[in-house]
Amino acid sequence: MSIRIDAEDLLIALEIHDPETDHYLDLQTGEVILAAWSAFDRDEPEYAGFEAMREDPRYRLVEPVTSGEEWRWMRDFAEDSDDPRLKERLLDAIHGSGAFGRFKRVLSSTPEARDAWFRFREERLLEHARDWLRYEGIEAELADLPARRPDLHPVE
Repeated sequence: MSIRIDAEDLLIALEIHDPETDHYLDLQTGEVILAAWSAFDRDEPEYAGFEAMREDPRYRLVEPVTSGEEWRWMRDFAEDSDDPRLKERLLDAIHGSGAFGRFKRVLSSTPEARDAWFRFREERLLEHARDWLRYEGIEAELADLPARRPDLHPVE
């Protein structure tokens, strides 16, 4: 049986790295549920509901993309650049502490490259979502595939 999943909701779940939240996929409805642990006290029913999802086979925890995977996407994007100067700047930016911020700052100086990065990242994120569904043995249709979403990835 195949379920219909809102692609945007699943992609957001794969992006969020917050120790105070988890995302669960409801295998019956396809809904992606945000479990905001810090929003409720342990004695509140919502908190107990989140705990129950952990054990219920109806729900599957959606693990966010690792920082290592995101770093590989940045490296791949940089290596694919046709502009030798930009390629060098991006590859220099991704080494050491603060790599993600430096990478975004380099992109902020080149709007075309920034737009290309968002498209590239979105494609990788969607590919990751499909791979995750396959790995988990979930037959699903990703509905309402999003267009480029720079608003979710502000340059700092």
